[in-house]
Amino acid sequence: PAELFDSLPVAPPGVNRLDHAISSLPTTAKAGPPKFWPDLLAILWYIDTLCHPSKFIPEDPSPGSSWSARPGRND
Repeated sequence: PAELFDSLPVAPPGVNRLDHAISSLPTTAKAGPPKFWPDLLAILWYIDTLCHPSKFIPEDPSPGSSWSARPGRND
């Protein structure tokens, strides 16, 4: 959906907006998720379901918790 892409940071000319958003993510969990994090996860979920139509892929119920609840993070 277009409104999800509109929430991503504007990419420089010639750079894919989704690639730019992923590259713009902080490198540590301590930094906290950017405002566009939930929309980025939703876009990636849509892409995943389109690429794997016969597979059930549940949506993340809480995007904020998926930012910091990763096992094995050393930040």
